[in-house]
Amino acid sequence: MKRIVFGLVLCGLVASAMMRGTTAQEGRTRRDRGLEHARRETKMLDDLYKTAVVLVTTDYVEDANSLAAASAFRPLLAAMKEE
Repeated sequence: MKRIVFGLVLCGLVASAMMRGTTAQEGRTRRDRGLEHARRETKMLDDLYKTAVVLVTTDYVEDANSLAAASAFRPLLAAMKEE
């Protein structure tokens, strides 16, 4: 009888340890997905700002014959769509 009780307790402890390990792995996976999402968003914003700086530097509107703002933003939006 003592062996059966000991065996059941041992099985319960092993099962509990296995479940905790799985939960920890799932938590890490969720954290990794969140980190990957944050990295992707940061890279997208970095590309957006760099493209905007290049557009303003190369095509700055100086007078009525210069590039219109809407025309300047078409390549910017196209670059965002690519990323």
